[in-house]
Amino acid sequence: MAETSEVHMWLKSLSPTMKLERLSPQFETRGFRSRRSLAFVKTEDLDSFFPSPGKLLLAERRILESELNNIKAENHQQPTRLEPKLLNIIPCASIAEKPTRETPQLCLPEAAADNTGLGIVPNQSPLDRRALEMAENLKVLEVQVESAKRHLQGKQRAVDDLPKVHERRGKVCAICHTSGHNRAKCNKIPCENVNFCKLKDKHPELMNDIRTLQRDLKELEQKYAKGKSDCDVFNASRQLAKSSFFAIMRPRLRKQNPTKYLERAALDRDLMVLQRALKNKVPLDEHDDWRLPSVIEEYKHGNVDPLRVQ
Repeated sequence: MAETSEVHMWLKSLSPTMKLERLSPQFETRGFRSRRSLAFVKTEDLDSFFPSPGKLLLAERRILESELNNIKAENHQQPTRLEPKLLNIIPCASIAEKPTRETPQLCLPEAAADNTGLGIVPNQSPLDRRALEMAENLKVLEVQVESAKRHLQGKQRAVDDLPKVHERRGKVCAICHTSGHNRAKCNKIPCENVNFCKLKDKHPELMNDIRTLQRDLKELEQKYAKGKSDCDVFNASRQLAKSSFFAIMRPRLRKQNPTKYLERAALDRDLMVLQRALKNKVPLDEHDDWRLPSVIEEYKHGNVDPLRVQ
């Protein structure tokens, strides 16, 4: 049995009598499976999600618009997570903690390629959670770009299929867009829909809509490019940090006093002291690691010779 997505449960909770959960496939097939991802759904996206003849009822649309706006408001009100301002430190789970499942991939698009929605694992480090959020945001932007492209292409094809004024014989009234008379003698209702007259030249609003869609698509593509660049930089930085002073010396210092360093905070504090004491140079001989605790204590008191442990 397929796992029920957050979007399916969210739609089901909106109105039990209207059975809005039937609409969940339209969101899920476009990558919107988690409730958080709904903050990126625009009101105009509902038109592409539910085109004719499967358009939403007015009441259904009003409910969805209201709830989507609430989700966006909640998303904007959430405080920005502060990352540890420690250079070259990779926060990870304490040795006393046993992760319940594998740590997700870094912030790469493939990490969210299954469109199953990305959750947060309790034992993840702050950097792992940040990587997961970046991957999810990048996937949502990718889906939005593809959806906007398809919507724009559909609009352009529909306009291209319409004839121009000069392709129709005879003059056309500028008001009702029919032939046989001019605007001075017109007593008909003005044409407000291109589907009635089929003359795209008489409806400049069509091109305005296309230009608006093109502008929105360009903005989405720019956001995606920036998100992809940030993701790549973040990933490269984490890979580089694996060979840093902290990544190498963390397990070596922990071995000297496993009881004291059960807590990650205590370990990181002493690592920062040790980094300054050794001037960010990794001791080559691990047999002298027993001296590391004394180096830390001596540096705290302003007396240490880094050369003696190299």
